[in-house]
Amino acid sequence: MPELAEAEFFRKRWHQAALRSPRIIRVHTHDAKKLFRTAPAADLRTAITRSAFTTSDAAAKPSE
Repeated sequence: MPELAEAEFFRKRWHQAALRSPRIIRVHTHDAKKLFRTAPAADLRTAITRSAFTTSDAAAKPSE
């Protein structure tokens, strides 16, 4: 799991990209890796491509 600083770095990059062009043109995934346990990478890529990026939010890790 990424650390909070890494997650925030990418959230800011995605937010800045969305300001320029909110439409997601392409998604690069490593099909052999599991992004989410129930969503194969190819299915996730297909679902996200050509959708609109509308917002980005940050949240702290849940306490254990």
